[in-house]
Formats: sequence, C-alpha cells, structure tokens
Amino acid sequence: MSDYAAVYNLKGIIHDDSWRGIPLIQIIVNDAPPTVAIASAEMIFKKRSKQSTNDLVLTSSGATPTITINEDSTWDMTIPAILDFPLAAGVWHYVFKTIDIDGFKRTYFGGTITLTDEP
Repeated sequence: MSDYAAVYNLKGIIHDDSWRGIPLIQIIVNDAPPTVAIASAEMIFKKRSKQSTNDLVLTSSGATPTITINEDSTWDMTIPAILDFPLAAGVWHYVFKTIDIDGFKRTYFGGTITLTDEP
C-alpha cells in the first residue's frame, strides 16, 4: 500500500531519449481543486522509494523551474519535455509534492517510470 492517495506509473522511455513531460496535471479532491491556491510543486525521483537522497528533483521554484503552475487557483500544472532526461536505465520511483499558499504540504500521487537500455 502506498503512502499517497494515487499511484500513476509513467510510460517508460529508452535511456538517453528525451522525456515528453506531462502536458497537464490537475489536482482534484472531492470533484474540485483544493480550496487554497497552490504555491509550489516538486516531482522527486529516487532509485529506491525509501532512500534518503534525491536523484532528480523537478520544481516550480528557483531560477530555472521545471514545473509550470499554469493556474494557481485551479491547481493546473505542466511539466514540459526534458530533452536530456538525466536518469540511468532502471526503475525509478517518484512522488509529486505540493505546498499551498498557507504552507500546507501534501503528496498527492506517486509511482514509477522505467528507463530501458537501447534494444
């Protein structure tokens, strides 16, 4: 059983290929977006789900954000394509974490992505 509300396993890619990203992420709770606007989001990739270090972090903050918050009140987000996806071949675990404008932190979903070596 996972520690988060939903499990979404991402479509796998070949190692060293570009990743298409996620064109639309919309958080819905009880048929509506959360009532407090989102302030930030991050997607954390780890080789093992319980390891303490992060191998790749995509974030909506900082000088070069890799997650776009399209509309904070409706919790609509996009992760653009990553041309040089930096993870090695293998199964990677990820979680998608958010912080709303009141500072409330929540992990809404997670899953895996598999990167395979070239055939």
